[in-house]
Amino acid sequence: MSPRPHVPGNRAGNADMRRHEPTGRADEGTVPDSATGHVPEAARRYLAHAIAPGTPPLRSVRLRMHGWIRAGMWLPFRAEQVIDADRGFLWQATVAGGLLRVADRYDDGRAWLRVDLLGLIPLLRAKEGNLARSALGRAVAERVWLPTALVPDSDIVWSSPAPDCAVATVPTSHGDVPLTLLTDHDGALRSVSLPRWKQERGRWSEVPFGMEVLAAATFGGVTVPSRGRAGWWFGSARFKQGEFFRFTVDAMEFAPRG
Repeated sequence: MSPRPHVPGNRAGNADMRRHEPTGRADEGTVPDSATGHVPEAARRYLAHAIAPGTPPLRSVRLRMHGWIRAGMWLPFRAEQVIDADRGFLWQATVAGGLLRVADRYDDGRAWLRVDLLGLIPLLRAKEGNLARSALGRAVAERVWLPTALVPDSDIVWSSPAPDCAVATVPTSHGDVPLTLLTDHDGALRSVSLPRWKQERGRWSEVPFGMEVLAAATFGGVTVPSRGRAGWWFGSARFKQGEFFRFTVDAMEFAPRG
């Protein structure tokens, strides 16, 4: 495993997030088959496809990925991300071979974004407020990399408006968020979308955001997106302008709930 990159910002908060980093263990209980038995058929197919029998409930994952990100122009990036089912995410990237370094975090209702030139010169600092609300939407969408976090419980409610469509209603601090998953006939994920907070022309509002899944892979008992593209105005003609992220997952490690 490569050394963990330095994380700028709130060191106490970063250490707390990393306390739940993946360990690679997968021996602490399993997701019961009954957990997926009382949901609409489209949701059942997705959960059965995404979660292998015997897989433990997952607390967090660490992803290593590479791809292209659009910031005016398309630039290559390499990144590492920790996603915690209960807390949020920490995404760190080197863009354009080190020209830019980006750190983006959402942790239990708080958020910050930092962009540095050559790792030395601050270009962007943002935190809290509207950024946190937007980051919350991202955290909900990224549950597809922790599919055991979508197993129905007292909070998450599934519905199915169409045979190939499953909607997980996820409660958040800003109300319920409908996470829409389109699947193939066997439950393989084709896309995920939701309304997400975005600034446009100086005003913030909910905008369709989503990810098209171009390939999937199985890591440690879960089948998740391994290649895809994401952006704003998902599902409309404006997605061509709103797309800003193309990724390939190189590795994935997970930590079960203790």
